[in-house]
Order: sequence, then structure tokens, then C-alpha cells
Amino acid sequence: DVDVIGITCCAGNVELDQVVENVLKVLAVCNANVPVYRGAPHPLLGQKKRVHAGYYHGSDGRGDSEEARQIDITAQKHLVSTESAAMGMYKVAKEAMAAGDKI
Repeated sequence: DVDVIGITCCAGNVELDQVVENVLKVLAVCNANVPVYRGAPHPLLGQKKRVHAGYYHGSDGRGDSEEARQIDITAQKHLVSTESAAMGMYKVAKEAMAAGDKI
């Protein structure tokens, strides 16, 4: 068994806001309530220019799927934390270790 206790997002194939939206759509379909943490909006190392792969993944990162566009994420928006991805990972790991969980 796997217990997903948080999801971090960073820009890459598409802009960060789109990545977060895509994660919320997956959570909506799975009827899951997992905290979502926003990470880096651009590469941390190397080139400073943002590079996206819309030519491969579609402009939305999901292959421009019409079905995915129809998924309502209104009920999932509260899952997006105000904490950064780094702080979210730290907090979740600290809580898990305090509870005696193996991570």
C-alpha cells in the first residue's frame, strides 16, 4: 500500500499554474483529498529561459484532451497549499517521522 500525503508541482512541460490545474483534475477524477504544493515556476539550474513542450504534450500538458477540459476542479481548489513545495515536503516528512512512519 502507498499513502500519498502530498503532491508537489513544478513547471516543465507547461507553466506551473497549468501543472497545478492538471494535478487537481487527477485528484477530482480519483476523488482524492491530497495537499498540493506549488514548486518552482522555472528551471532552478542551467538555462534561465522557460522551455515548455506544448508541441509534444499539448498546450495544456494533457494532449489538449477535450474530456480533461470538462473536469470541474472547483471542489479541489482548497487543496492547493499556500506553503511552497519545499516547505510542504519538510512539514510532511517531519510529521511522518514524528509519527514513527518509515519514509
